[in-house]
Amino acid sequence: MKYTLEGQDGNAIAIISYVGRAMNECGRTVEEKAKYADDATSGDYQHLLAVSQDMLDELNAEQEGGGL
Repeated sequence: MKYTLEGQDGNAIAIISYVGRAMNECGRTVEEKAKYADDATSGDYQHLLAVSQDMLDELNAEQEGGGL
């Protein structure tokens, strides 16, 4: 599955929830999810989008066998 923000609800909480579910599906730990959420909420909306897209890119690369 390829994770993307495209077509997702643009609400900040919805984005964090979506990325959190993707992280769950990829076996990320509670600590990793908390670190993502802390980082994503440490700035403005643009920061949230950037951090979230970076995480999804990382998850997608891992699924494709590329890892980061």
